[in-house]
Amino acid sequence: MKKSILVMLALLLTLTAGLSAQSHNAVPLRDTALYNFLEQAEMKGYTGQQRAVRPYPRSLVVSLLEDVKKYQPKMSPAEKGVFLDFYDKYVVDEDRKFLKDGDIRVEGEIFTLRGEVDAEMHAQAKLNDITASGGEVIAAVRLKGDLGSSVSWGLDLEGGAYAADEYDKDTSYGPTAWAPYTYTKQWDGGIHPIDGLNYFAAMPDGLAFGYAYDAEIAASFWDNAVDLRFGRLRRDWGMGEGNLFLSSTARPFMGFEGSINPWKWFNLSFLTGTLEYGESYRNVDDYNIKGTSRTQQNMFSILQLEVMPTDWLYLAFSDSGVYMKRPELGYLHPLYSQFSYQNNVGDFDNMAMGGTIALKKAGWGKVYFSAFLDEARFNHPDFFGNYANMYSYQTGVEVPVPGLPWTTALLQYTKIEPFTYTHYTVNSSPWYNGLDMETDYLNNGESLGYSLEPNSDELMLKLKSQPKKGFTAEFGYRMVRHGTNAGSYYDAWGSGGYLQDDAGNYIDEDGNPVTNPNPDDPDFNGVALTPDNDPNGAYGQEGSKDFLKDAVYEWFHIFSLGGSWDLTSSGTPIAFGANYDYVLKYYSDYKNTGNFKAVNSGSFLNENNHLLSLTMTIYP
Repeated sequence: MKKSILVMLALLLTLTAGLSAQSHNAVPLRDTALYNFLEQAEMKGYTGQQRAVRPYPRSLVVSLLEDVKKYQPKMSPAEKGVFLDFYDKYVVDEDRKFLKDGDIRVEGEIFTLRGEVDAEMHAQAKLNDITASGGEVIAAVRLKGDLGSSVSWGLDLEGGAYAADEYDKDTSYGPTAWAPYTYTKQWDGGIHPIDGLNYFAAMPDGLAFGYAYDAEIAASFWDNAVDLRFGRLRRDWGMGEGNLFLSSTARPFMGFEGSINPWKWFNLSFLTGTLEYGESYRNVDDYNIKGTSRTQQNMFSILQLEVMPTDWLYLAFSDSGVYMKRPELGYLHPLYSQFSYQNNVGDFDNMAMGGTIALKKAGWGKVYFSAFLDEARFNHPDFFGNYANMYSYQTGVEVPVPGLPWTTALLQYTKIEPFTYTHYTVNSSPWYNGLDMETDYLNNGESLGYSLEPNSDELMLKLKSQPKKGFTAEFGYRMVRHGTNAGSYYDAWGSGGYLQDDAGNYIDEDGNPVTNPNPDDPDFNGVALTPDNDPNGAYGQEGSKDFLKDAVYEWFHIFSLGGSWDLTSSGTPIAFGANYDYVLKYYSDYKNTGNFKAVNSGSFLNENNHLLSLTMTIYP
């Protein structure tokens, strides 16, 4: 065995010796300015259609920037300055003194090594209630290197102090100093309060310490025709500002992935990884490093096929699943449909499928529509009203703004139906029999897909601009509406109801009374509701869902204005950022009032919040 490994290593080194090293490490999604630039370059026609599976290997970014370089004569002086800033950073990549770029490099004909340091300070203030403010201070060491011309490796180590307000879990999805549905954890596992570092908590209600550890081994062949990666990092698979399938807001997880791009018009991507446990923001009080992890032992696989038959048409099909940990080879295979394979091994897993269609025209922009189907009963006469039909969809249009350098305007609508991304509790699986296993579409307590909770919609307007080198600016408006009834939260099926007869008595699946009918009794043996024994809908819901009219709904109107200034190209390795959000929140109760006016009474009071975010990054 050892001889075989040595032979393979020697063969790899022989094939790559003498070739210049080229990094294939992922360009992290936090480099939002770069990905926005590449997207705008595609809309201008400066690149071909780009695959909607990110992060990109650095080698692919270099290739795309080389394509853009050919169009410099068409650029205004301001546009050229922005482009050259990215070109110098990612293509030229000139080494400077440590105090100028924060990195140390060791070059070699076969092996290279690069070490980087950076730090970020972020203050998040709720101006109308400064006690509810928060933020973080994070320092990072990043190591990366190349093994010949085709293989790269890297790891990121972060540690820092975090703080957030102790928000009301019944009325707020996440800390209230952040705009609704924007907060995402930056640490791994549990957070450690300063006054008890050996204790694991779900959220930093007070000052706490946390760490993050990401790593990857990546390989690329034939000019990015085949890209492979084994690592832990954030990913973004889909089109739009946030997507339904695997969004950039999803927490990182360890996985093996690849993209096969044999022709410009075809790309096949696959990913299988191990999800991490953690409670949703509504259930953080239930967090326990041993208790929570007992019921969240899941893996995730996704397959995405992208076809671009013309320069104006984009088609994608996605197929994914969350399933209990086990060596299920069909889910691991990069060419096998998750949805189809479940039918071969038993109905225990949370499968989903969907797709995207987009129309694009260089210089004009793009129009797109995506759909995500979680569960469906196509034989039900009221498909759109039945609670058991769980799906989401997203549509949008994005166009370049004439006369403004590297500026686009986006209008997008997203709808998440009740119970979408959730799944029934499985307590009789062959692998974890007797444990109530949860297979929601979650990782580390956060959605794998879009950041909204179920039973929500969002209208988004966003203007993104890079007007000159080192500067970004953004203006946005979001209207978010979210229900407060069943199906509006990340609750697993089975925790919300049990089989009952018409008189309300608990029964078994044969219709007989259960022997211990008291739910408060530890020996209660009621039968949890599942899609198989609950033909009328999820969680025992009867009747039809009616968005905005079937319960009390939260309404958010969010206005945002922000920007950043990166001084690195001017010789000072510091970047500053600022963002202001105004959030108006109120409740409507159409079911009882017959209108959508703000209730503004009792526990449903209006709120006006002014939020300010300030960041400073050293060695951005």
